[in-house]
Amino acid sequence: TRRHILDSGMAFLAEHGYQSLSVARIAEAADVARATMIYHFPSRGALVEALIAHITRKRIDLYEDAIAALPRDR
Repeated sequence: TRRHILDSGMAFLAEHGYQSLSVARIAEAADVARATMIYHFPSRGALVEALIAHITRKRIDLYEDAIAALPRDR
């Protein structure tokens, strides 16, 4: 559930931007109850912090996959 919320939050940010971000809007985008959101992210700040970490991890994974795909003779 937490990962689904963060993936939905990442997509929401890409489409609507930071100014539109709220716990309620991400709950709606993730199709989860507001109580579920509050359980995982008790504040907008906690949600933003988790989203930053999630997006950073995704970018690192993409980078590592790209490096692993390079020919070994380079």
